[in-house]
Amino acid sequence: MKRLPTALMAAAMTSMFATSTFADEAEWSPNLLLKPNAEAKLDDEWGVWKGGFSRLSYYGSIFPHQGNFFFRLAGTVKLTQDINVSDYASIIDNGNAEVKVGSWFILGVGTPECSFIIQYYDENATYLTEDSESIGCDAAKWTEQQTIKTVPPGTRTITAEIRVIQPTACAGSSYWDESMPAYCDVLLDDAYFHINSSSTFAPDEASSDDEDETSNDEDGQGDETSNDDDSTPSESGETVDDSGDSDETSTTVTTTSLQFTEIKPLYNIGDIVMIDLVENLQVATRFHRVDLWVAIELPDGNLLFMTENPFEPFSLKPQSFKSSLDTNQPTHRVLEFEVVPSLLRGNYTFYAVYVKEGQNPMTSFLGVRSNIAITRIVLGND
Repeated sequence: MKRLPTALMAAAMTSMFATSTFADEAEWSPNLLLKPNAEAKLDDEWGVWKGGFSRLSYYGSIFPHQGNFFFRLAGTVKLTQDINVSDYASIIDNGNAEVKVGSWFILGVGTPECSFIIQYYDENATYLTEDSESIGCDAAKWTEQQTIKTVPPGTRTITAEIRVIQPTACAGSSYWDESMPAYCDVLLDDAYFHINSSSTFAPDEASSDDEDETSNDEDGQGDETSNDDDSTPSESGETVDDSGDSDETSTTVTTTSLQFTEIKPLYNIGDIVMIDLVENLQVATRFHRVDLWVAIELPDGNLLFMTENPFEPFSLKPQSFKSSLDTNQPTHRVLEFEVVPSLLRGNYTFYAVYVKEGQNPMTSFLGVRSNIAITRIVLGND
């Protein structure tokens, strides 16, 4: 239960309130979800069954509901998070507690069927019952969907699930290009989970022993904050993290972003093309290392993957360009070449993305750990 106080303190800064079906004076709790939006890098806060789950900064002409990132659900997906509600045991057992689960949705592509599933478990993790409600997730603009349900007495843990079912195959691909696997996509942002009561809202009073434990936990959070400060990259790009526990590192700093430097849109014979990639990588621990993938889409639609092999720098086989990275090289010269007559004329598109170490973004977006940097050039005939 160590992560609950941390979640409450963090969520309190962005808590959302609404009128409940109980008395007017009832108040909703802070958002109890960990990483409810895509602004912070993900670790293991969300459980994902099947399909794909990633964070994007844009999708075609679609941009976040708010902030800089949003979630992408690819294909049929069950997205879950377990919430410990034992701090609210008294209001739950009195039978006058309810939860509000919601999120903002917009359709990427496909014909999805979406629903909220809420499962209730007792203190022994024994299943009690569940609620479900179909929702609309195929809107052409960001639309809020929510459900409010009564919590059965005895509940101590609640599993909140966002379920997307794609009953038909999608025609064509949905994000990178036509050589990528085809997925039906639902996009979501700003998910939330709140609990309330008709009585004045407050978590249960803890015993003196529990108070000591909470105090220690808060001290631990303070230490984590200090570690976050210590893990700010130095001039050499080195990071420091002393947690040593992969399950407790979700609150440590992990930063990843990629951006190609500005280049000319058109290059002709004799011109020198230089493709530079600006990297921002700060990995919380060794368990969060990433691989850098760089791909080039040719005018004929084929994809070439840059490799780590200097004797074979390009390959049609999907593979990473740099592997097991934990700090960045701020500006990386990805490619430099002269435009010669033998090169194929037309549009060239360059992609770069950080991926969880050892995973392949061509088969699943689950491992994507950054935005996808994209730049395009045209090789002309002059």
